[in-house]
Amino acid sequence: MNQAQSTRELHSRARILVISMYLAPCKEVGGKRFTFLSRYLSKWCDDYHILARRERASIGDATAFNGNVHRVRMFPHYPPIRSDIRGIRRLVVRAWERWLCLVDTGTGFVIPATMKGIHLCRKHRLNVVIVTVPDFSSIIAATIVTKVTRARLILDYRDPWTNHRTEYPKPFGRWLSRFFERTAIRHATATVVCTDIMRDNFVRAFGDIAPSYVEVIHNGFEDYEERSRKRFDADRTTMIYAGNFHGRRRLSVIALAMAEMAHSGDIAPDNFRFHIFSQLGREDYALMDRFGVRDLIEVHKPVPYHEIKKIMSAADILFLPSGDEVAYAIPYKFFDYLSVRRPILAVAPRASSIGCLMRQIDCGELAEFGEYDEIRRAIRTLLKKTKTYSFKGSQNFRWKNSVRQYYNVIECVINT
Repeated sequence: MNQAQSTRELHSRARILVISMYLAPCKEVGGKRFTFLSRYLSKWCDDYHILARRERASIGDATAFNGNVHRVRMFPHYPPIRSDIRGIRRLVVRAWERWLCLVDTGTGFVIPATMKGIHLCRKHRLNVVIVTVPDFSSIIAATIVTKVTRARLILDYRDPWTNHRTEYPKPFGRWLSRFFERTAIRHATATVVCTDIMRDNFVRAFGDIAPSYVEVIHNGFEDYEERSRKRFDADRTTMIYAGNFHGRRRLSVIALAMAEMAHSGDIAPDNFRFHIFSQLGREDYALMDRFGVRDLIEVHKPVPYHEIKKIMSAADILFLPSGDEVAYAIPYKFFDYLSVRRPILAVAPRASSIGCLMRQIDCGELAEFGEYDEIRRAIRTLLKKTKTYSFKGSQNFRWKNSVRQYYNVIECVINT
């Protein structure tokens, strides 16, 4: 059977429900994976539906998927409407996060998603359910839906669950999480993860119950066609970072190297500026003052996705930190950087997923996390602008390639 015949056969039989709690215009990074995959995947399936959390933002976002999207309210509702809540409501929210939810704060998605999912599968005769996590509560809903409707289940992990997580709701969160995950894995026909390290860790933890199909399907990117013809700052070399600092991924990763380079005369306020698009905390500003780099850093409020892509395309350097506690992960920002084809400064463990991809793709400089001499050398290389980057290898990570891999998984699941 040739590829065209196989595609037509899959199209006639694949009737898909994707359960993705986050979906554009949700600002959570988890909403991007199936927002983009669905644009292509839906064209190859006989019927294709997405079940997601109802959002307060306008659905007319430029990144949104315009196919069959069904949205449900959270019950109980989380997160609260405002982030600045005080008094009794704040205590209630903390109690929910620490004690009342089953496995994570997305527990309020389970009941509405289960009821809606069963209805959709029966009404449209859907035969495959793909659940993408976190939030991990979605796995509970998807497992129930597929057990009731006898649809096949594909687990899509953007992050690992109990084989990496260390914090759980009290008092039974750890036990319940392990129970629900192992139940879902036993029931699943296939598992998809985002990196090779995630696959290896998954097989090591669940090899006794893992399904036959455990596939690595990376996130991807689409070529950015609106590249700015102007530099972000015509008078200075600019480095851009749009994202949060948390865990081991802190401003200190780069601030100390910048301070030492300023002291040696490699950079100065009149020839270099680090622009951060984020909400920084007091400790970040205190760190800038302690290292004496406040005049080298300019902090901006976060901007919409389409605007930051344009800013990235006008940068001289794109900063990508990845802490050593999440060596399995590839921040989605990496694929955004590939789309605008600007040099990347990656500070990450060489044995991490980011380190592996930086060696595969000619897209910038990699410095070992915590090795400040390496970080300074990488910055100096980028500042000299004598080295060009072809981005050779990046073509393997376009969304269309990821979708082809998903076609193959779905075909195997249907034929099982």
